[in-house]
Amino acid sequence: MCQEIHSSVALNSTRFLQELSRYNYVTPTSYLQLLAIFSNLVGTKKQEVATARNRTKTGLDKVLVFLFVLFFWFNLRIAGNHLVTCL
Repeated sequence: MCQEIHSSVALNSTRFLQELSRYNYVTPTSYLQLLAIFSNLVGTKKQEVATARNRTKTGLDKVLVFLFVLFFWFNLRIAGNHLVTCL
């Protein structure tokens, strides 16, 4: 993907030279800079996804705990009513 971008820039640089008579140099250093930027962007996105995943897991854990509490509370009420009717 980065190689395709780099090649596209090189082709458009020749067009830029023809239309505006201005040079735009595409060097191996610029390609390495592109790779560094892309790598940085991927790292940032991975961190964002990890943060979102952790937030989702925390929220689901809280919902699960609430459901367990609700389940036990409901069963205690049923058991309590059953005891009252037996006495």
